[in-house]
Amino acid sequence: MANGKLLRQLIRSGAEGDLGSFRGAARRVIEEERQKQHLLIDEALKSERMAEIMDKYGKMVDVFILCVDRDGKVGRRRRLDQIESEFGGARVFLAENAWEEIETWALAGLRLPGAWRWAEVRAEIQVKERYFEPLALQRGFTAAIRVSLPPP
Repeated sequence: MANGKLLRQLIRSGAEGDLGSFRGAARRVIEEERQKQHLLIDEALKSERMAEIMDKYGKMVDVFILCVDRDGKVGRRRRLDQIESEFGGARVFLAENAWEEIETWALAGLRLPGAWRWAEVRAEIQVKERYFEPLALQRGFTAAIRVSLPPP
C-alpha cells in the first residue's frame, strides 16, 4: 500500500475535483506500487505463501492485517478465518474481506451520476467493470484504471 500522506493527497484531490493534483498523486501511487511485489489474492490465501511472508516480515510487526476483495466468493470468509487461526498467536493477525469491492469504497467518496443508485452499486459483484472504470474514464482519471495493469 502506498504511503499514507500520498493516499490522503490522492483522496483529497479526487474529492475536491482537482484533476491535476489527482493525476499527479495517482502517477506517484502507481509508480510506488509498481516497485513492490504484490500478490494475487489466490496466492495470498495459500498457507505456504503466507508462511513466507510471516517469516520475512513477522518479527517487524505487532499487528498484521490481510484485507482482500470478496469477489462474490461465499467461502472466502471461512478461508480467512483459517488463516487467522494459523498465523495469529505471537502477533495479532486480522484477515478480512471487503464485503463490497474495494472500488466501491473509492466510489463512496465521489459524486455519482444521478441515474446510479447507491444500493445497486454496493450490491454489484463486478463494480470495477460496471461502475468504477466507466466513471474514471468519463472523468478523465484513466491513470486510476491502469493501476491494475502490469508494468510496460
